[in-house]
Amino acid sequence: MTTEGFGADFKRALKVPQYGGWRMSLGGFGECLPNPENRVTIDPQVVDKWGIPVLRIDMQWRDNERAIMKDAQVAAAEMLEAAGCTNVKTYDNMTPPGLTIHEMGTARMGKDIEELGAQQVEPGVGGEERLRHRWCVHGLVRLPESLDHVHGADGPRGRLRRSRAAAQGVVMDRRTFVGALGAAGVASLLPSREPLMAAEKIDKIGLQLYTVRGEMKASVERTLKAVADIGYKEVEFHDYFGRPPRAIRQLLDRNGLKSPACHVSLDSIKTGFHRTLADAVEIGHKWLIVAYLGTNDRNSVDAIKRTAEAFNKAGRDAKEYKMRFAYHNHDFEFQEVEGKRIYDILLAECDPKYVDFEMDLYWATKAGASPLDYFAKHPGRFPLVHVKDAGPPPERKMLEVGKGTIDWKAIFAQQKLGGIKHFLVEHDNPADPMQSIATSFRYLKELRF
Repeated sequence: MTTEGFGADFKRALKVPQYGGWRMSLGGFGECLPNPENRVTIDPQVVDKWGIPVLRIDMQWRDNERAIMKDAQVAAAEMLEAAGCTNVKTYDNMTPPGLTIHEMGTARMGKDIEELGAQQVEPGVGGEERLRHRWCVHGLVRLPESLDHVHGADGPRGRLRRSRAAAQGVVMDRRTFVGALGAAGVASLLPSREPLMAAEKIDKIGLQLYTVRGEMKASVERTLKAVADIGYKEVEFHDYFGRPPRAIRQLLDRNGLKSPACHVSLDSIKTGFHRTLADAVEIGHKWLIVAYLGTNDRNSVDAIKRTAEAFNKAGRDAKEYKMRFAYHNHDFEFQEVEGKRIYDILLAECDPKYVDFEMDLYWATKAGASPLDYFAKHPGRFPLVHVKDAGPPPERKMLEVGKGTIDWKAIFAQQKLGGIKHFLVEHDNPADPMQSIATSFRYLKELRF
């Protein structure tokens, strides 16, 4: 840290105390675009604060690129340690294999410290980004139009002449982009007020009350209070045990609980569904969810398509009440019918405008499916998830959360990709229901991802 020369300003900057340490981000936009479907598009409408068009990078992360980034991460950590940094930790938050879209401001050269100052806010396509001093190192991107600006510490010294092609949106294929970029990565060093290892947590842990159905049958009032006392903030119903909607809403309010959803039968969405929806609105539900399909509703592609159409109709009905409809899976949905997975047919046939999916992460795992693959293929379609753990194969015994083999950090790190808004603990047959839900709650409360 005392040697001058290359990187001297970087070394001096590292000596400046920062709450929570420094964070270094690596983005391999050159080497991570080796697939023919990847492209870079110049946005014809959105510009950064210098008036430069924004780039949209459609990129495919595959195993090879993930391995490259992992090696780069290790190398960067070793270089930081060699430079005298201490307590260097790595954090892998790469998107799982699958198509993703990354939006960023167009590359700019030099240091913008004086312009940005401390704790400035830079607008971005995906939202505001809070910065302290930021250095950006970029490759030169050759555009199919004239450039009459070169800028550094003082910002742009000219304007970008917008060609007709730019106004319409210019798409560069991989060969053009990689040739222009020169396989240059983008690296940013962000002095951050966040901890060195960025972490998120679940703010509102929920419970599917089927887990404590025996206790609910004995006393809905005592059970809801006990659930709230453990710390749960949300509950999902499967039965009201004879209580009217107003009474359920009063019990929820009294215990500081919200109920985003309730499970209903397939028959209930075909007959008297509008009454069910009205009751749900009074209680405060946002989703009504079919939780199971009988054999006749899934034993052929035609039967599955008819089921999907019933779901679409239920979704349209729910929209009239400003609600949503969803489907909850078990493991049989990942079996094949006529060469196609039941779950895949439902996802294809159900209209995203009207039908969501509540993924039961245990049953998907038990069936050998990857929740992360489904998040990547169908982003945003899983606003609710059931959280219960699985023992080792082949049995895959159902366990309390944190007691099994499911990688919760990896799954929840992709919550935005999957669209997850509600995390609902469940155990179908716990030995001691109240102890079971307390154990799962404690694990999730401490979980960081």
